[in-house]
Amino acid sequence: VEDIAHEIQDHLRNEGIEIITGAKIDLIEKDGENISIDLFEGRRPKIIRAEKLVVATGTSPNTSGFGLEEIGVELSTTGHINTNEYLQTNLPTVFAAGDNIDTPAFVYTAAYEGNLAVENMFLEKLNQKDYLGMPWVVFTDPQIAGVGKDETQAEAENINFEVSKLPLELVPRSLAALDTRGFVKLIRDKDTDKLIGARIVAPEGSELTMELSLAIKYGIPTKELAKSFHTYLTLSEAVKLAAIGFGKDIHKLSCCAS
Repeated sequence: VEDIAHEIQDHLRNEGIEIITGAKIDLIEKDGENISIDLFEGRRPKIIRAEKLVVATGTSPNTSGFGLEEIGVELSTTGHINTNEYLQTNLPTVFAAGDNIDTPAFVYTAAYEGNLAVENMFLEKLNQKDYLGMPWVVFTDPQIAGVGKDETQAEAENINFEVSKLPLELVPRSLAALDTRGFVKLIRDKDTDKLIGARIVAPEGSELTMELSLAIKYGIPTKELAKSFHTYLTLSEAVKLAAIGFGKDIHKLSCCAS
């Protein structure tokens, strides 16, 4: 979502990092000990010289050379192993898990899928994969973290949603730490008051994801988050305050208000 991108861009630029978006690279070549990059920023040519170049274009599955196609296992156009909701391939006795299937590629999801695949190999009743409430983190500084749906996804699913966004300048812990970079944003279903998503930009913001993950997975209403005890001078107070924000103007509340 744009507010996350703008927030991180601002902090990176404050650190002296130049960010160029929408550029077209024309030439990359070695320039002595450095690397020279010729590009067009719009119609304007630009040359960048740097010590290192990182090409971050994603990953591809390592599924070739194992005889999968020879035994009839179907692969997708991207090379991933096709599986169903039980992690079965098109061959009912062959299961797959981890980065080689087209699911969220995290260590913890791979471990979950491995356990589920083994269980489904031997159980009479198969269990479906379930990623509801799955958290993710980008370890920038400040960190970017999320759980559940964002506004775009909620809108695409025609959910009657509402957003409460809390800047960290209203969080006592952030003020005490002299670091108020970022925000906590909660997204709820207005019809049920259940939390359906959260996005965080904050130093160590990843530490907030488990509370939010459980709230989404088990359908906890935001009013319960607002009423729950959150230890004073911890970053977790940001969750409570953001939940309160669905019904009150946080800017007008005194410290530790409910």
